[in-house]
Amino acid sequence: MNSVSGKKRIEGRCEKELISVIVPIYGMEKYLDRCIESILRQTYPNLQIILVDDGSRDSCPKICDEWAKKDERVKVIHKEQEGVASARNAGLDFADGVFISFVDADDYLSFDMLETLHDMIISSDADIAECEYIKVHDDNYAFKKESNAARIEYNSSEALTALIADRFFKQIVWNKLFRKSAIGNIRFPDVDIYEDEYFTYRVIGESEKLVRSDEVLYAYRQHDKSKMYARENAADMQAIECRLKRHEYIKTHYKSLTKLSAQNICSSCIYWGQAAMRNQEGKDVDIFIRGLQEVVNIYAEEASSNTFKEYIWLKISSKSLKTACTLRNMLGIGM
Repeated sequence: MNSVSGKKRIEGRCEKELISVIVPIYGMEKYLDRCIESILRQTYPNLQIILVDDGSRDSCPKICDEWAKKDERVKVIHKEQEGVASARNAGLDFADGVFISFVDADDYLSFDMLETLHDMIISSDADIAECEYIKVHDDNYAFKKESNAARIEYNSSEALTALIADRFFKQIVWNKLFRKSAIGNIRFPDVDIYEDEYFTYRVIGESEKLVRSDEVLYAYRQHDKSKMYARENAADMQAIECRLKRHEYIKTHYKSLTKLSAQNICSSCIYWGQAAMRNQEGKDVDIFIRGLQEVVNIYAEEASSNTFKEYIWLKISSKSLKTACTLRNMLGIGM
């Protein structure tokens, strides 16, 4: 059974519009205080901080409740364990804010991240603002204020182009501030990993304008419990399946990006095929490579190649992905 402590709209604290910060929590007792402190100390005070305890079996539920007693902006949802996607969706359904931010429970923010992103959205009349992030291993990264950080505006097609090319406006949700109206009824799917890959491109596609800063405002912690440290072939196939769904969305709503999307599918198959052949061995790898080969065979003809080298690798992969991955690993390409 789900339980919620004290749903109450924050009023009168600040003239600025409410930002709801959604934090899915499971098994992160070691890092949770640092995360919550970094949110509470934001220079943007009008916050609704939604801590979603996803059935955590450690001291996280108690930590959440203690923070709720200390600060009226903190609201806690206790629910059965169903995964990060379900936790984020519970937070979205509960959120009162005009704007939505997502923070992972093991990460932390620059003291002015939310104010900076909010100001970017307001000044640009945008639907999404994004900042840069840095990978860290401890609590002590010292953010540096970058007064000359570039801020660039994009339309949805430009942002999706960057996302597909894996440059910026990536699928990650925690380095962004969203207008709740842009999210609308879009929710995270019930998957174990890469849940944000199914979410972000659709919200970008429904947006009119986005703005990005190259200022580092988010600390993304690396540790042995991080989801991306435990990837398996099945998870990588799930990521490919997401990109196939994204491709269908692109073909329907952004036809001019179809070739680029198909190219990304093929290059992703090559990337994950190389990784599997470098790090694993045996029958499972052969089965995985055959699955990737089937995908490449479907999308190679539809894909575009920006350079002659890409064209050659695409042709080799369409004949034999295993050969292409072996050669690229030998040559140190894409590693």
